[in-house]
Amino acid sequence: MKNRLRVLAVSLMVLSVAFLTACASGGERSGGSMYQEITSEEAQQANVSTAYELIERHRAQWLRTGSGQVLLYVNGTRQGQGVGIRQVLEGIPVSSIQLIEWAEETEARRLPQAPSSNVRGAILVTTR
Repeated sequence: MKNRLRVLAVSLMVLSVAFLTACASGGERSGGSMYQEITSEEAQQANVSTAYELIERHRAQWLRTGSGQVLLYVNGTRQGQGVGIRQVLEGIPVSSIQLIEWAEETEARRLPQAPSSNVRGAILVTTR
């Protein structure tokens, strides 16, 4: 009887940990919220014409620079240094978007040509 109670207690504990872990992650990618990407399907359904409009309407928080600069990478290359991020994103048609991702500050600092400080995050655009 003691053995069965111990097995039951351990089983409940394992299930509880698994449940709490699943709730905490919400089925999302590690390290972020469910708003960390915009897929091509979401982009096509958005009824906008440029990447800027898409982000502005669906992930506006990505564009806010409050606590540091927002970096922009298109197909792995840093953009927006000479011209603004907005101008670059306005030049990308929604029809060409494969994926847009948001990288939090720590991840963004590890990207090529990223400054080591004053970075809030990075928008990573992959086109077809």
